[in-house]
Amino acid sequence: MKPNILIIRFSSLGDVILTSPVITNIKINIPDSSITFLTKEKFKPTVELIEGIDRIITIPEKISLPAFLKKLFELDKSNFDYVIDLHGNIRSWWVRKIISSQYTEIYPKRRVERLLAVKKKIIPEIYPHTIDLYNAVLNKLGMKTPAFRPLLAPNNKIKLKRYTEFKKDNDKYIAIAPGAAHPAKQWSLEKFAETAEKLHHSENYGIVWATTSADANTEIIESKIPKPSLMVTINEPIDSLANIINNAILTIANDSGIAHLSSAVGTPVLSLFGPTHPVLGFSPRGLNDKIIQNDEYCRPCSLHGQKKCFREERFCFTKISSDDVVNLAAQLISSNINSEKAAFIDRDGTIIVDKHFLSNPDEIEFESKALEGLKKIKQAGYKLVIISNQSGVARGYFTPEQVDIINARLVEMLAANQILIDAVYFCPHHPDGSNPHYNMVCHCRKPAPGMAEEAAYQLGVDLRKSIVIGDTLDDVNLAKTIGAKAILVKSGYGSKHVDAINNSSFYNDLKIADNLEVAADMI
Repeated sequence: MKPNILIIRFSSLGDVILTSPVITNIKINIPDSSITFLTKEKFKPTVELIEGIDRIITIPEKISLPAFLKKLFELDKSNFDYVIDLHGNIRSWWVRKIISSQYTEIYPKRRVERLLAVKKKIIPEIYPHTIDLYNAVLNKLGMKTPAFRPLLAPNNKIKLKRYTEFKKDNDKYIAIAPGAAHPAKQWSLEKFAETAEKLHHSENYGIVWATTSADANTEIIESKIPKPSLMVTINEPIDSLANIINNAILTIANDSGIAHLSSAVGTPVLSLFGPTHPVLGFSPRGLNDKIIQNDEYCRPCSLHGQKKCFREERFCFTKISSDDVVNLAAQLISSNINSEKAAFIDRDGTIIVDKHFLSNPDEIEFESKALEGLKKIKQAGYKLVIISNQSGVARGYFTPEQVDIINARLVEMLAANQILIDAVYFCPHHPDGSNPHYNMVCHCRKPAPGMAEEAAYQLGVDLRKSIVIGDTLDDVNLAKTIGAKAILVKSGYGSKHVDAINNSSFYNDLKIADNLEVAADMI
């Protein structure tokens, strides 16, 4: 029987988006699980963008206690095995009390530490992100948590006529979202408009001005950006907005849900923090995200940035100039972020025959059709990046230097066949290893994203436009943690995983190939 799991997160936009790694991690640990997500009606479109959720249950924004309890009693008939509370308020308390399950867990909200930051301005050097706290619940349940960045799957099939016209004239554009949940969290609207104007005139970037009816002072931007280069969206549906931001080169936003939306679709975000502070756990966590903040003695002044400023002006914001934002934005844009696509290819069992802890370079033997496949993938415009878990180092079977020798020999043999490899990475760690230097849980062992992210930094790879090819579930699940596509090859251990993959809807988008050449043809 499939494990039945209930996730609770009622609001708000950013908090819901930050639950996405938890969903990925549950599916990685229990591929055949059925996940139900309980949220408010207004956030259902956001939850629909999180891959791996099987059912969404919603409640209205305003609901009486009797009506709410009635809904919970109905929901209790689902016979949940796990109830995971990622909200921690009075409503979620009622859920935990009424819905029975074998395991019930609530995430640690760090109430004391956050209050100390607000009331006493105690800012520790190291503090957890909210995603880490969400994942801590899974750790308590004995699950691994390789995914730790937000991840949404935008629907690129959504085509708005006005967006299509805008895109024709603006191949590169910047999304600017000047709103926030509370007015005190909003940087000056005039400065946002100044920033947009300067960035447009610097390189003729198009500007998407994404706002809500509560902040829809569109005249301020329409007077600065000519119409062909400007697209204003007001109360844009979240699926459509996710698609628009997904294709932007950069997003500039306050500490807001839109900042997390941008992170989750893979677009770098430059986020302005005023009365709030990253210590509270809600900074954007995309691979290339940046924060602009001015350290004033009075911040953070409240948990959610709703408190009105008591000083003569909001120095936490007024000391941030439009030039500060423009300069950092220009640095991000001019770097090689998201400029390439890569094929992350497993070594043993995919490119070469798995010899079970290979330690002798003379024993390297290519898998059937591997050379032909690599050539085709390279011709398709992908960087070739070899990534492999080498737990033999942690287990004491060989040293990192021996792995380097084998990898160098492999690269040499490939070059002799006119195949140039762009990078090679390996993870020497394993939590059950005997070598104390490598006996650990790390961020680089597949399916954790460390090796792919290192390639993204060094080669300018856009992980969302990349592909992972390998013969194990670790390879397939790496693709899930970075938002890439995946192909399982039946060589190596691949054929042993086909049934497990076919039995989980989480892998519906996965392709299965007989070998690396067939995988290349699929690409």
